[in-house]
Amino acid sequence: MSSSEKKLFEEISKLSTEQKNPRSINIDKLSTEEILKIINFDDQNVPLAVEHEIPYITQAVEIIVEAVKNGGKLFYFGAGTSGRLGVVDASECPPTFGAPYDLINGYIAGGKEAIPRTLLIIDRLTPEGAPTGGYLIAIDTVGAGAGQTVLVNDEGGGAQQVLGCPGAPIRSVVVGIIDEVA
Repeated sequence: MSSSEKKLFEEISKLSTEQKNPRSINIDKLSTEEILKIINFDDQNVPLAVEHEIPYITQAVEIIVEAVKNGGKLFYFGAGTSGRLGVVDASECPPTFGAPYDLINGYIAGGKEAIPRTLLIIDRLTPEGAPTGGYLIAIDTVGAGAGQTVLVNDEGGGAQQVLGCPGAPIRSVVVGIIDEVA
């Protein structure tokens, strides 16, 4: 990883959206009602966060509307959740608002095969299991979790074959979880 990529990774990892929520650290051990209360409590922060961003959202919407009036199109590009949300929004606009199907377009990193999958940031390890300081992003095909050691196919053609997606813009996929490095 280059120094600029490492700097970007470090900046992103410090964002509030990338931090653990202390209220939900043990969410897997809570009752359904307790889980729903945590989600509901945190959802109440959304309108307040949006309120602070309204001036910027207004500018963006006005620019997009003007571009569309002049024959432009809207394109969403994202990875993980942001990519999925762009695909969902683009999919909902034609039936909901009568927008032409090619006016609003959503693209997710990894193509349509990535929609139901998670993207993981993988810390590369030596054969002995020590971190190298290098990172890569891979589509999770096995349900790996944070802190687990995983086996990654980091070769485009093989990754495309694992997902059954020849020609997709995919380079790396998690293909296994390692129990032990010996």
